Amino acid sequence: MCMKIFTYFTFFVNGLLILLSNNLLNAQNRLIGVVDYQLVEINPQNASLTIIAPLSQRYNNPLIPMDYNTSECRFYAIANHATSSPKLIRFDFTGQVTEIGTLTYQGNPIQLTESLAYNAQDDKMYVGASIIGGFDYISESLLEVNLTNATCTLAGRINEAEGDGDLDAMTFFNGQIIHSDAAPNPPITFTYVFKYDLAAIQNSTLVNSIYHNTEYIRIVDLAALDGFIYYTVNRQLFRADPNNFQPQLVGTTHSAADFNGQMLDAIAPVPVQKINLGEDITVCQGTNAELRLDVPNASVLWNNGSTSNPLIINTPGEFWARGISENCPFFTDTIKVDFFDPSTIMLSDTISCDGTPITIALNLSDSVVTWSDGTSGASITIAEAGAYWANLQLGQCNTTTDTFQVSITQPLRESFLKDTSICGNGEVTLGLPDSLNILSWNTGATSNNLLVNQTGNYWASYQIGECIFQTDTAMVEFIDFDPAIGNDTTLCLDATLSILVNASNANILWNNGSTNNPLTVNEAGAYAAQVQIVDCEFVTDTIQVEFIDCPECDADKNYMIPNAFSPNGDGVNDTFAMLFQEDVCQPLRVHTWVFNRWGNLVFETDNNVPWDGTHNGKIAPMDVYVYVVEIIMQSPESEQQVLKKGDITLIR
Repeated sequence: MCMKIFTYFTFFVNGLLILLSNNLLNAQNRLIGVVDYQLVEINPQNASLTIIAPLSQRYNNPLIPMDYNTSECRFYAIANHATSSPKLIRFDFTGQVTEIGTLTYQGNPIQLTESLAYNAQDDKMYVGASIIGGFDYISESLLEVNLTNATCTLAGRINEAEGDGDLDAMTFFNGQIIHSDAAPNPPITFTYVFKYDLAAIQNSTLVNSIYHNTEYIRIVDLAALDGFIYYTVNRQLFRADPNNFQPQLVGTTHSAADFNGQMLDAIAPVPVQKINLGEDITVCQGTNAELRLDVPNASVLWNNGSTSNPLIINTPGEFWARGISENCPFFTDTIKVDFFDPSTIMLSDTISCDGTPITIALNLSDSVVTWSDGTSGASITIAEAGAYWANLQLGQCNTTTDTFQVSITQPLRESFLKDTSICGNGEVTLGLPDSLNILSWNTGATSNNLLVNQTGNYWASYQIGECIFQTDTAMVEFIDFDPAIGNDTTLCLDATLSILVNASNANILWNNGSTNNPLTVNEAGAYAAQVQIVDCEFVTDTIQVEFIDCPECDADKNYMIPNAFSPNGDGVNDTFAMLFQEDVCQPLRVHTWVFNRWGNLVFETDNNVPWDGTHNGKIAPMDVYVYVVEIIMQSPESEQQVLKKGDITLIR
């Protein structure tokens, strides 16, 4: 096991030797215990132990239970608790033991005490004891203890809904009692934990458990610290929620080889008091600051190593103290001490670049500031440019005056750039006044005039004095237009043609007076449109539309499928494709598949592209191939579909 030994600071106060431990003067609340009559500190995060001091007196039995009296800042414990004369003792952080006396009730020694707890709300110490007589091992009574002579008076009897009515271990949590009751002897074994108001035991009110375990848990002492209930079992530290007592293992405190094999059973919480040193202070350069702790009989250790009270300071810094006052450990908050040298106070010239007033502040505690406008206070708000001064007085320090200049600038209100639209391709120049100190455009250019030939947003940054501003933004748009609306077209009678102008957000006027887009055409003629986009006007191409009397289309006729071809490059029958009669209805779509004799696809097209006799870029072998052709014809009435299958011979 790894244990730490405290380092003590030794000095005399009022003729008494005082030992201050680094750890005991820590600002956190502490968990303290006794094992083999050694006062130890228990780390509530990992259960490690740190030896504080040996107790000055030992007894025949282990020292259990114990608790800490916050009003006296001393520990109380029961010595020889399992004998016919349990004794009440007290001790402090130095380990010095004072024996108060044998615990008695109505003039008779108490035969058995099992628990002890201090209630900070009524500043009383209580024990759980048997007052029936003999060693019945059922401490069913709660007794209030007189800490000057160890005499006890009855506070009430425990009336448990479960268990034996036994106060094995107890503590106070926010004024409420939390106690355990356990039975170790089979076949009856159990562990109960109860939580209730002190009035319940005073009135013998029936109380119910908040925790139950069918196994025996050897809980000897309880301690309430930082929202948890702590206890030890077989050299292990546990903590539990005070509302349901669900235990959590913190860690192992020590091994069986440590402390002569003794258990750590007695534990107590030690809250540490905090003292406020007040606000940070500023004093004149060349004088001393004084920090005083108004704590009676205080043994003090400052963070600079001094034990003086008051502490005299002649250098700036942060200071705090820890100590003990009448056995009570305490710590202070941190106070910052500054030393004011009037010659170091300088107020800088200030600029406002948005035209708003400026606030100038001198935040020195305990100082009096008078400004050039006659006002007093830590700050001044200035709305006009000019020269100003401040007069500073800090205690008995020499008065100092400093002058500073305030400039207030705001961006120009004039709008220099405007949104622009350019019809077609071209360029435009965005200009800013020559008097304007241009730093750069958003394009990176630095001249006052910017040549623009692309659509986009454009602005510039400029400087007035030490302030940098940005101009308004101009949206430049180059509007282009595609005049194409299609090719001249011949249609069958009763057919229609849709003509689309490829332009969005445009006003369109066709030469037939229509404004539709697209325009539906069912009469022969020439068609064109005037197009307006923003401020730009364009004219489309003109297309000629004619309507004729189309012959009857038969999807099963008007075509021929070759049965052989010879791709030898002689210009005769070099490819395989569908052949359609001219001046007769042409197909809307021709989808062709060609397969070899093993059923593998070697060619496919859906627009009647001829097959040149190759496959994957290589010459296909001479063979007989199978084709499948899907033909779709458009007649005036409807579409017609024909599926043709056959074979084609490739000749080499």
